[in-house]
Formats: sequence, C-alpha cells, structure tokens
Amino acid sequence: AAGLAALSRAASVITEGKIAGAIVGGVDSLIRPAVFEKMESAGVVRGPANEHGVFPGEAAAFCVLEQQPIRGKAMALLTATVTSAEPTAGTENPNQGQGLTTVLRAMRNSAEISHLPLFICDLNGDRYRALEWGVAYTRAFGNLHEKPDAATSGDFWHPADCIGDCGAASGLVDLAWAVEALRKKYAIVNQVLVWGASDEALRAAALITAQN
Repeated sequence: AAGLAALSRAASVITEGKIAGAIVGGVDSLIRPAVFEKMESAGVVRGPANEHGVFPGEAAAFCVLEQQPIRGKAMALLTATVTSAEPTAGTENPNQGQGLTTVLRAMRNSAEISHLPLFICDLNGDRYRALEWGVAYTRAFGNLHEKPDAATSGDFWHPADCIGDCGAASGLVDLAWAVEALRKKYAIVNQVLVWGASDEALRAAALITAQN
C-alpha cells in the first residue's frame, strides 16, 4: 500500500496548492538473496510444501501527478484516494479486514460508485491476504452489481501472477496497469479501483477514471 499512500499524500498537497505536480514511485525487490531466504525460511514462498505461498518478484514504477497537465493530455484521471490502517496488524488477533473495509467503503462513498468497477490489487498467493480481501469486498461491495455491457466489471486482476510479488512497488505497478487498461480500452469499464494491503498496518486505494 506504500505507493498508493504516497500517491494520496501527493494528491492532497497538490489540491492544497502547495505544489503544481509530483513524481510518485515505488521500487522493491523480493528476489535479493537475503530477502528471498528470509521469506523462504518463514514459509512464505510458494513451493511443494506451500501451495498458497508467494512468487517473489521485483519492479520499479513511477507516475507524474498534476492538477492540470503542463504538456499534452492526461492519460487518466485520479478521482479519489483513501488510506487507513488494519488494527490487528502486529497482534495475535485475527485479521477481520477492518482497515481494508474502511478504505473500500470510503472509496465507494466518496466516488459514488454505482456499479462494480474493475479491481486491480496486490493479491499475491498468500492465503491471509486473500481472506482479508474476501471479507472486505463482501462488506463494501456485496450489494453492487456488474454492469451488463462491461465484461471486466467486477473482475479483479493482480499483476503478481504475471511478474511476482514486487513488494513496495506493487501499488504503482497496479496503478500503471490501471491507466493502460483504460487508455488502451481493454478494460471495458471507465473506472478502475486499485487497492493495496501492506504486510504491516497500512491499507490504501485509488480510483482511476478514463480520460475522455
């Protein structure tokens, strides 16, 4: 969620008129030997003994965020951002998806989402994260419907199944995918909700809308 939280902070500062624009990015590598070995010894990496594990990856992704483009036309519009925290993170209490639910509900209300958007997220093969998403999705969007004429309405895509889990870069990788999906029109909707859940407490989301 780190990249999406940075995006949210940058958007707030731009809206306040303190800066005209920002470059927001994320870089991470989970395939460095020390990191990989630590994950493997903790039983996190997917393998013969762990079918719900993670495929480690690495990535770097950046975006330019502006109130109004200085040159050319915006590739997409950032409609809303939300951040929250999961209160059970770092405790022995079970994760009931409270932080992610708060983010998704706030996103739905602030953007007045009426039909299921396309979701792009950082699901990575970890069972814990999948359960959290299932609970939060049901609470926040359980009574919404797909758009009949939009094949990708309600779908959820996760780049980790293509390039592996890229840690702190995930939020901006997901954002870039959302922008390209809208720009090139292979997302057959005009809204993409991007969300991320960190290993610690941070939860964040951003709603990206097609630029007409």
